[in-house]
Amino acid sequence: MLTPTQKMELIPLYAELAKVTRDECAECPGLCCHWYYCYLATRYAAEEWDIYIEVAPHPSGRSLAETGPCPIPPHLRPICTLHHCSLKWEGGMAPWRIRYDTLIQRIAAVQLGPDVRPEFLYDHFYKIEGKWALDEARQIRSSLLGVERS
Repeated sequence: MLTPTQKMELIPLYAELAKVTRDECAECPGLCCHWYYCYLATRYAAEEWDIYIEVAPHPSGRSLAETGPCPIPPHLRPICTLHHCSLKWEGGMAPWRIRYDTLIQRIAAVQLGPDVRPEFLYDHFYKIEGKWALDEARQIRSSLLGVERS
């Protein structure tokens, strides 16, 4: 779990990063947001920040942000906040990309330590996601095995 000092440092950094990615993604025709990321955000908020969020799925089943901005704060949805799609990533070092990379470096230093390379921030969150997926698969398997034995 993050320390109170880390949390205080990360909140404005994630908010600023969300603004950078939101501004760039506003013009994008792609739809990267998905309900599964809403689930990941609620689980991350609970496990890393000790904040419990209840969200009702969007009626379409797609995502909370389908009809407007996401209601979950950027620091509680790091996978979404960090996300950049290949549609916007091409084209070299645009000013937004320089700002993005700077923020990623600062977030990685606070969240993982000053000597950690920024790209490991993605690995950190994808490992968490993978662990949760494995936990869920084990639960489903156990419940199926339990039903078969009855």
